[in-house]
Amino acid sequence: MSVNQYGSTIQQVAITTNSGSTNTLVNTSAMIQVFTGTANQSVLLPLATSFTKPGISYEFYNFSTGSVSVKYQDSTAFQTIAANSTLIVNLYDNTSVNGKWTSLSNSTIPAVTPPTAQTLTYNTTPFTGDVLSGNNVLTGISSFTGLYIGLGITGTGIPSNTYITALNPGGSTLTMSANATSGSNTHATLTLQDLTYTAVVGGTSGNSITVAYTTGAAAGHEVVTVSGNAISVQISSGASTATQVLAAIYGSAPALALVTAVVSGTGSNPQTAPASGSLSGGAFNAQTITPTGSGTYIAPTSPAPVYLKITMVGGGSAGSGGFSGPGVGGNGTATTFGTSLLIANGSGGPTTGFDTNTNGAQGTAVINSPAIALKSIPGSFGQGGAVIGGSALDTNGGSGGYSPFGGAGVNVLGGVAENANPNSGSGGCGGTGSSNASSFGGTGGCSGAYLEAWITAPSTIYSYTVGTGGTAGGNGSNGGSGIIIVEEYYF
Repeated sequence: MSVNQYGSTIQQVAITTNSGSTNTLVNTSAMIQVFTGTANQSVLLPLATSFTKPGISYEFYNFSTGSVSVKYQDSTAFQTIAANSTLIVNLYDNTSVNGKWTSLSNSTIPAVTPPTAQTLTYNTTPFTGDVLSGNNVLTGISSFTGLYIGLGITGTGIPSNTYITALNPGGSTLTMSANATSGSNTHATLTLQDLTYTAVVGGTSGNSITVAYTTGAAAGHEVVTVSGNAISVQISSGASTATQVLAAIYGSAPALALVTAVVSGTGSNPQTAPASGSLSGGAFNAQTITPTGSGTYIAPTSPAPVYLKITMVGGGSAGSGGFSGPGVGGNGTATTFGTSLLIANGSGGPTTGFDTNTNGAQGTAVINSPAIALKSIPGSFGQGGAVIGGSALDTNGGSGGYSPFGGAGVNVLGGVAENANPNSGSGGCGGTGSSNASSFGGTGGCSGAYLEAWITAPSTIYSYTVGTGGTAGGNGSNGGSGIIIVEEYYF
């Protein structure tokens, strides 16, 4: 049915070449079914009672020139999909063999090829990179973990609302949507007698440049040669002045490609040979850069998707502290796509206590036009903590509420509350109590709201924010951050 990828659930795809036969779906079949070829085909929907709860969805894409007849489990007709058309069905009642299914009109969604998916996750793990004023390429990136195109970044010299437009792990670089407003590398230098040499290129590469004075030339007729990063100046030892050596350097284009030079001592002083040295002190302008947890989704343009399917969940709230470590669970925050177009609100944090009335508010979903609603599921409540008055054992905190992505925080009796999984939107676990007669475990946090929606005729750019999970109250645990999955459909 699905695979776990990028910390979230991605639907699998099954492709059938029509042959006039019948596909019988089961509860583990791929949720995206694609049909090709020239013949007709039949499909039996799965046995509805094989699902533990309703809510399963299947997407049918008929790219064949024949028709696809979708039927109930007992082979009675449900709906026919014409050539180059689509159908989406959802099981809302699983109490009978056939079950009860809703369908999304195939006239609403154009016929398209199977989707590709982009996953937008919450990431604020800092990394380092070299920032140069007027340049939109950061070099020397320390880690690409959790980075993706569209992710917002911030740091010294990086303008607000800047996001990543390209990643090059092989070259340790990334490209930003805006030029840096400040930042420069340190240039390597060398003072050799009365002259100071400075590398033309800032950064560590200048540390490999050497300058050597040798004998063999007459004063006023100094000779400069360059081999790689090595500059050699033939002088008349004790007669060639610093000013004469400087003139020779500025008469050599290869030398000036590596260094600039100035008289830092006395120009009339004679220079002696042999003498040599290496430039040093060159360094990159390494800055700490932090992803913002928000950014800009950029749709491909060649070709452009004909519509998008958005799946997302808000941040789950944290679990409250138990008797031995009380505290109010923090709120999860909203996940948004297109600012106010789609909003999966985070859930409110529970207060301390074992009574389920202490639960925080469930997250709710908002789907505004022109988006088309497929699913809108409010957050689920966390469990209340256990009460074991007078027991010799510590009381258990309640598990967090589960989003459709799973991963809620749980607690083993007497153990430490586990955080909800990142990018799950599920609630954190309540904290442990104690063996005190009036002890109680903390309440689990609620999950964030979950939604699925279509966007037809999508824009090329949408701003987004991935909701944060709530911060643990007392000895409870953190809620899970949200996630956005963008599936792109093409003709």
